[in-house]
Amino acid sequence: MPKGIAVFDLDGTLGDLSSIDYFSSIYDIDAVLRGVSLSQKNKDLLKKKYQTYSKEVKEFLLELRDTYEKELDKFGFTELILRTDIKNIMNPIISAIDNKSLAGCMIYSNNGNPYTLEFVGRAIERYYDRTDIFFAYLDRAHPLRDEFDGSLSGSRKKTFDTIQKVTKKLRNIPDIEPSDIIFFDDLIHPDLKEKNVNYVHVKQFYSVVHQYKLQEMFSIFEETLYQLFRKYKSISTQFFELYHIKNVLGLTSIEQMEEDYLNYSRENYHSPFISDYFEIKDNLDTYIDSIKKYASYTSGGKRKSVTRRRSKYSNKKNRTRY
Repeated sequence: MPKGIAVFDLDGTLGDLSSIDYFSSIYDIDAVLRGVSLSQKNKDLLKKKYQTYSKEVKEFLLELRDTYEKELDKFGFTELILRTDIKNIMNPIISAIDNKSLAGCMIYSNNGNPYTLEFVGRAIERYYDRTDIFFAYLDRAHPLRDEFDGSLSGSRKKTFDTIQKVTKKLRNIPDIEPSDIIFFDDLIHPDLKEKNVNYVHVKQFYSVVHQYKLQEMFSIFEETLYQLFRKYKSISTQFFELYHIKNVLGLTSIEQMEEDYLNYSRENYHSPFISDYFEIKDNLDTYIDSIKKYASYTSGGKRKSVTRRRSKYSNKKNRTRY
């Protein structure tokens, strides 16, 4: 059984989701519950109201999500959202999954919106036309993090014990070791460094999505919405009356939605991203060679951690994402 696991942070590592996470509140109730400041009473009311949505409405919201994501792929916007060099990073990882030296990937993030983690996972899997790359999405409040990662208030740790727990529960790997794990993050998480996992400290990625690009992205969403209205004719008159759209998000028209989206996603200036792929590749190649070597290794022994070349980014001050 393969024991290798690739673990990715989300924001600044796999991509910059600032231009896309607004839409999660439209078609993902979990995202609404976590992304909007609601009292427990109002959260319970939203859950109760959502249960009254017809099967057709729920199917519509899911199809809206999936269709819009594929349209973003089609027009090249997904490439703006994901890390510039992500395909170069993923190619050897996919090969390692195929040759059974890697058991899969997970996203382990302090982002509180589960939709954004799943968006990136689906996008990468669509590119490779497969559904077996990611086996876990651990957002900030995921219950599997509660035992080892500390309180939800303030900073939240990322720990080897949580990775070990998740791989045992979701991948049935009972004895994963630090050297089995390669971890990618633009920040430093002390527990993982101290446990000596193969830590790839990447350069923080920011996308550059100008205002006109945001307007194009919304236009694609609007066109997708109206295409589906033609398919789900009864929902065209219901959409802005849906409880979470009208009463939680306070939206009454497509024009208001566009204004909210552009304000929410407004571009912050960042210098163009310059890839640090060759530093990443050095660490990744060493790790891949190691797990290939030990792919048939039985669980009865121990092995040394992989020796890694020191990245030029490894001396940054330790930080923990909030």
